[in-house]
Amino acid sequence: MLSFRTATVVLLGFTFVGCSQPDKPQMPSAEDDLAAISAARDQLSTALESGDVPGIMAGLTADHLTMPPDQPAPPDNQALTAWHENSTALYAFHGDFTTDDIQLYGDLAIERWSGATRLAPKGDGEEISDSTKGVWIWKRQVDGSWKLLWSVWNSNLPAEEASMEVGG
Repeated sequence: MLSFRTATVVLLGFTFVGCSQPDKPQMPSAEDDLAAISAARDQLSTALESGDVPGIMAGLTADHLTMPPDQPAPPDNQALTAWHENSTALYAFHGDFTTDDIQLYGDLAIERWSGATRLAPKGDGEEISDSTKGVWIWKRQVDGSWKLLWSVWNSNLPAEEASMEVGG
């Protein structure tokens, strides 16, 4: 038979073990997050340049918001899919972007970028070139991957010049 003292020690031991916090999963390092965002950005850029609308949409969150310049934001991903389908039917896209700054905030990352874009008409018309800047907000997904939550961009060209270049 166990003594009172032995039983107390055993019970306390079980209590401490049973009440201890489970090990929390290790959060990725900032370097890991930045590498994952870079890979997601590369995948999205490849899809944009190849006109791969399903690939574009795969890089976006289910509640993604795109705010293109000089036009209303598509209200949901169904409308955004149609917007990309229309855009890729009319133009071949090429972008050359540089990340100017990126800040990590837990499951969100805010990226400020700048670059140049070219839209080559698939029919008649002249190529449209622009100097652009924007903000992308990335969101970590449950599986640890990153997808684009918000995309906002505009031109560095004066409004009159930009509207003249697109036939405005």
